[in-house]
Amino acid sequence: MVLPAAMSLLASLTSAASLLGTPVDIYYYGTMFVYYATYLTIKLFIPKFHYIGSVSIYAYLEQRFSLTIRILVTCTYILVTILYMSIILYGPSLALSQVTGLNIWVVIGSCGLACTIYTSIGGMKAVIWTDVIQASVMFISLIVSIVIGVIDAGGISKVFETVKNGNRLQLSVISLDPSIRYTIWSVLIGMTFSSLANYACIQTQAQRYIVAWANYTMHALMQMLYVCVGCLIYAKYSQCDPLRAKLISRPDQLYPLFVIETFGRFPGLTGLFISSILSATLSTFSSGVNSIATVILEDVYKRLSNNHSISNKCQVIASKVL
Repeated sequence: MVLPAAMSLLASLTSAASLLGTPVDIYYYGTMFVYYATYLTIKLFIPKFHYIGSVSIYAYLEQRFSLTIRILVTCTYILVTILYMSIILYGPSLALSQVTGLNIWVVIGSCGLACTIYTSIGGMKAVIWTDVIQASVMFISLIVSIVIGVIDAGGISKVFETVKNGNRLQLSVISLDPSIRYTIWSVLIGMTFSSLANYACIQTQAQRYIVAWANYTMHALMQMLYVCVGCLIYAKYSQCDPLRAKLISRPDQLYPLFVIETFGRFPGLTGLFISSILSATLSTFSSGVNSIATVILEDVYKRLSNNHSISNKCQVIASKVL
């Protein structure tokens, strides 16, 4: 179960926004984004949560502070997660509605309903195995983008030369100038706090901490794929920026444009890209639904209810209803 759980954790953290946005960030600002810092999370927080032994990571707050703090943080998490799920569901649904011509509310309703049904029926097991499939689709889509992109660009050496000449190949910017967008210091510090937020404060990820080491490896691989795709996009559009040429209206349309122009001659591959966007959306949404049900049951109902000896069967029914 190590590999499936690691892929599930990766899929839940990979939203459509990161899938569409990270390569574009590489395109505009270079490859410094490749670094990924998780040392503090691994050494400080994950062992503590293992020691507590609770399904909810917010149980620590009750031990350290009080039940009131635990409930307040849980409610805050629920609110933030609901808002976040709304955003990650709306964005890809908007893009899909523009491509297919379907009404956006039909797309949102279909995605949300399908995800809620398989999450409530199958629980965490369904979330993990659907995440495995969805993560596989995302990996395949990125790899296909890289392979066809390299061929279309004329080879790896041509891509490397274009990226280097465009000053996008940046791996060791160590300046202390705060006006520079990415340096080794800003990336490492920023990624450290980002990983703390993602892995140490969010229940969505806590239910799979046993495979954290494998997930970090896979996340690093995903970052490398993002960098490769971003470099290929730059190699293709370095002489004519689609945003300035009015071919697109927003930067997040750059990767889809690259896919359409590169994959267009291959039947079915554009659909693979759309599937990867939906996979990123559904994986994040399903994990959010499951984790919200978990914290409501563990942190709110069990702690505020007089009936502390709720049976496993009742817990399963309650979580499905939630």
